[in-house]
Amino acid sequence: MGRLRRLSVVWLAHWVRSRAGRAGRLFRDRLTAPDYDVYVRELARATFLNRVRVLAWCLLPGEVNLIGWPERPESLAGALAEANRRYARYYNRATKTSGALFAARYQCCVLDWPELAQAVRAVEAAPVRAGLVKKVWHWPWSSAGRRCRKVKRDPLVAERNLWLFGRHWRSFFYEEYDEEMERRIRKCLRSGRPAGDEWFVAGVERATGR
Repeated sequence: MGRLRRLSVVWLAHWVRSRAGRAGRLFRDRLTAPDYDVYVRELARATFLNRVRVLAWCLLPGEVNLIGWPERPESLAGALAEANRRYARYYNRATKTSGALFAARYQCCVLDWPELAQAVRAVEAAPVRAGLVKKVWHWPWSSAGRRCRKVKRDPLVAERNLWLFGRHWRSFFYEEYDEEMERRIRKCLRSGRPAGDEWFVAGVERATGR
């Protein structure tokens, strides 16, 4: 059975994940190379030009996670392709290597509102789960720092989009996870199916003709 065509529904939130291809890493040591900051600049440029409203993001050594609203059907694919292409060119020049840096196919799913809040928390908590830091706001390459009021601005998320879930986001990280919902969302991310209740899924399928 072939893989599902990626969904892109205008003005619905999507979780997009792009992983490393060769060697399993996208970014070199954060203390000795500017790779993370270079990718953030490229992603900011690409999401602006392709009209993606970013809601949350996080860079990990081997993957890029982005949650956003596309303003056009091709917005997400265009933004990710452009950011990855420009960053890969920089990385190959800096490391004197060649070939594909990112896996050929990115993962993507459309999110209903309850799933959106859970997905944002999963994305921003990923560095803690990976053992990279002890607090979500200690990781500088995610939207958690600004959402938890630890930095003055976010390079990708507009202020009006930071507070969609209220202004006490820091406490949300310490609430009990809905593990079943998160497992379901991650399954949808891998398969490309919408993440939401049956009415949401049916509506997305009608809108996209799937």
